Amino acid sequence: MKPADNPFLVVITLMEEPTSEAIMEVIDSGTDDLLIKPISPALLIERVNILTRKRKRFVVTTDYVGPTRRAAPRPGSQEIPEFRVPNPLRLKATGKYDAETLKREIDEIAHTINEQKKERHAYQIDYLVDNILPLYGDGGADEGVIEHLERLLFVSEDISRRLSGTDDAHVGELCQSMTDVVNRILEAPLSPDDKDLRLLPELSRAIKNSFDAEAAHDISHDISEALKEAQRRHV
Repeated sequence: MKPADNPFLVVITLMEEPTSEAIMEVIDSGTDDLLIKPISPALLIERVNILTRKRKRFVVTTDYVGPTRRAAPRPGSQEIPEFRVPNPLRLKATGKYDAETLKREIDEIAHTINEQKKERHAYQIDYLVDNILPLYGDGGADEGVIEHLERLLFVSEDISRRLSGTDDAHVGELCQSMTDVVNRILEAPLSPDDKDLRLLPELSRAIKNSFDAEAAHDISHDISEALKEAQRRHV
């Protein structure tokens, strides 16, 4: 298997100028370990041995896929599940490397990541809507709301793309409706139609509930049809 075919290569990043911004950028890239130059061969060998024996579990958030970065969840924050990913370094070190087996494991984990990414996006949509709506209170929003709306648009488009052609395509309809509503709001972000603002929490709740409950197909479809009708009235 070529390295380009394996998204779970073990990565150690070496850095010469460890500014706080650069360190955070490297950590957010999903690297397995970070070493500051100059380093001794003994230290490098020690870190390789550690990663060979016990690679960190991975997590998925809206913006990140990679080794878990926290020793423990923040109080009151959503608990994000961790999962094991293939460790080609360990497989080769123990003589258990098999390209076909590794490919099957990669495909399974890629599916897990996609499923968790959709769920994280659903919660992110809910979070963004909760933060956007108060910005329109007491006389309207300022330019700061545009960044939140653009973020909401990106997440809605991405989850819609991931749901297309799957058994959850009905949820994709809701996400596409969210995309349509946000695009209309962005046409006049400081003074949007009140009807569109009222649709945001309804859509957000329906998208989130679609991942919380097993049976949400009929509800999702009905909401989506109602939104299509509302959109036709806008034309």
